[in-house]
Amino acid sequence: MIRTIVVGVDGSEASLAALHWAGELALQLGCRVIAIHSMGLLPIEQDGRILAVDEARSVISERMRSDWCNQIDEMGVNFDCVVVEGTPLSGLLSSCQEAGADLVVIGTRGHGIGEKSIGSTAHKVIELSSIPVVVLPPPTVGSDT
Repeated sequence: MIRTIVVGVDGSEASLAALHWAGELALQLGCRVIAIHSMGLLPIEQDGRILAVDEARSVISERMRSDWCNQIDEMGVNFDCVVVEGTPLSGLLSSCQEAGADLVVIGTRGHGIGEKSIGSTAHKVIELSSIPVVVLPPPTVGSDT
């Protein structure tokens, strides 16, 4: 039984399509979605100034909620947006464990062959995750997701 779905979100078209897909699944199953954005250790600049870590997390969290997660909010999905520090891989895996997630969903850009066709982060999540992983292909032109 799936109760919690974790989705990696970075603002890309592929990640937003994955979030939408997870939202639709969550509505069907009556479960919640946790959108995860991993914030690297590089400085984040806004309006010409470098932001402190807490301020950067707040800015990214607001962007997630207003720009990225608004689609699943409008769908009526039970969701949360979480900004974590670290790499996308460590952020997704640790968030899945902390949330007791039952499924992780990742969008991919779909370029190249082999590992490059799904992306190195998706490949590593598949390899290291203890829960099922859904890797979605990039949205096609004219699709509604």
